[in-house]
Amino acid sequence: MNHERRGGLVIPILLVAAGILLLLNTLGIVDWSLWRMLAYLWPILLIAVGLDAIIGRRSTLGSVVVALVTLALIFGSILYLNTGSSGAGPTSYKISQGLEGAASARIEIRAETGSLHLNPLPEGDLLMAGEVQLRQDRRLEQDFQRDGEAAVYRLGSSGAGALAPQIGPGQQDTWDLQLNPEVPTDLSVVSGAGDSTLNLERMALSSLDLKVGVGSATATLPERGQYKAAVKGGIGALRLRVPQGVAARIQATSGLGGVQVDGDFERQGNVYVSPGFETASNRADITINTGIGKVTVETYRGE
Repeated sequence: MNHERRGGLVIPILLVAAGILLLLNTLGIVDWSLWRMLAYLWPILLIAVGLDAIIGRRSTLGSVVVALVTLALIFGSILYLNTGSSGAGPTSYKISQGLEGAASARIEIRAETGSLHLNPLPEGDLLMAGEVQLRQDRRLEQDFQRDGEAAVYRLGSSGAGALAPQIGPGQQDTWDLQLNPEVPTDLSVVSGAGDSTLNLERMALSSLDLKVGVGSATATLPERGQYKAAVKGGIGALRLRVPQGVAARIQATSGLGGVQVDGDFERQGNVYVSPGFETASNRADITINTGIGKVTVETYRGE
């Protein structure tokens, strides 16, 4: 006698749950940082697939039981991680890094948790200043070196707090940083889980490497100079603002989220080019690669 093999419920339920979470993220109800924590729970998926193969496909009741066990493991892990980190208050770190006589800079910022706000320094001979607040289960890491005439500065954090989503205003990591706008800089920014605002309009950038993970970000590009920008979007939403008067060439490769380019551009396939780009004194050569999230490019006319 032939028996029809039953399909399991685990994968369909996980897909529906992922779709619901993405909708709640887009509506601003659930923070994007939840996805970073879920990425560390991938062993639960192996457990779910194994249980589904053993008992889930034998009967409808078995499929329901496996699905409930999977959801219980996921939510139980979330509660466990939150319990382990939510009681710790934030630790504040003051940032004050001098130029040390450097004529140019290479800066790497890895704000993998919390919100990042990056603005120009109003004046002074510092390379970077600001304040970082981290939960007590995380610690700040920074390194400064000289490479000839260039300053090489790295700023980031480490610790177990990257696993758990941040809940409540008192538990949010914050990165409020200011950069020297006059020093030619190769800037690399990794924004993992959280909302980011990068005000680079007055910066003298030689290049920009921007990676956005599961958060949302708004980046205003420099209004002067000739520079390259490599932008990689993850799950979150990224808004890229090109100042008026800056010619741009944008090469976009999109995933599920897609890329939307607004403005006066000539389109050639997946390449968008401003009129007179090759001869413009202020121009940006931009490469965009997206994942699930959406990237929007727009012309910035000032506020």
